[in-house]
Amino acid sequence: MAEQKQLTETLQTQVTRLATLIEAQININNGTIIHRQTNNIAVMNIHPWDGQLCINVGADEIAAAFHENARLREYTKLGNESMASQVTGSPYVMELLMDLVKRAHADPANRNVYLDPKRSDQVLVLKKDGKWEVLPLLEASRTLFDSISVCMNLEALSPKMEKDLPMEARNALAIAGLLYSEEPEGYVKRAKGSMAAHLANCREKVKQEETQSAKKPQADNGQALSGPIFD
Repeated sequence: MAEQKQLTETLQTQVTRLATLIEAQININNGTIIHRQTNNIAVMNIHPWDGQLCINVGADEIAAAFHENARLREYTKLGNESMASQVTGSPYVMELLMDLVKRAHADPANRNVYLDPKRSDQVLVLKKDGKWEVLPLLEASRTLFDSISVCMNLEALSPKMEKDLPMEARNALAIAGLLYSEEPEGYVKRAKGSMAAHLANCREKVKQEETQSAKKPQADNGQALSGPIFD
C-alpha cells in the first residue's frame, strides 16, 4: 500500500510539473489553445490526441514527401523486391513515417503532443476534455505511427495519388504501409531518438513563434496585421 501511494504521488507530481511547463506558454480550454500577447489574443482549436486519429496527413503532404525528400525518391527506385524487404526497405519506411509526422506537426492545430523537457522518455498529450495526460514516449510514438499508417493506406489508391505520384512512388507508399504493419513495435523502438528530437523541436518552435509574434506590428484593433501565430 505504501509503495502504491508513493507511486501515485510521484505520477501526480509529474503531471502537475508537465502541465505547468506547457501552460506557461499555452492556456488550454476544451481543446482550444489561446495564445496571449499584449493587446492581442489569438485562438485556435487543437486536434485532440484521442480523436479518431491522433494526427492526420492527406494526399498533398504524402505527395510532397515523395517529391521533396531525396531519401524517399531513392526508395522508389529500389524495385519492388528490395522495397518489400525489411532489411533494405525499413530505413526508408522509417524516413517516410518521420517525414509525415513532421509535415503534420508543421500545422499548429496538429501539435497535440509535447516532449517533457526534463524527461525524454515521456510526453504530454492533449485530450478531448482539454486536459493534458502523461504518456510514455514509445506509446505515443506507436499511436502517431499507427495514425500515419492509416492515412497512408487510405490515400495509397486515391485518385489524387494517381494524379500526383508516378506508379513507382505509389508502389513504394503501399509497400511501406505493409512493412510497418509487419513489425510496428520495431519501427517505434528504432525511431525513439528521432521522435524525441522532433517533439523537443516542436517545443522550440513555440518559443520562436512567440518571439516573432511579439515583434509583429499591431492593427488599430490590437490584432497582428499578418495574422495570429498559435501555440
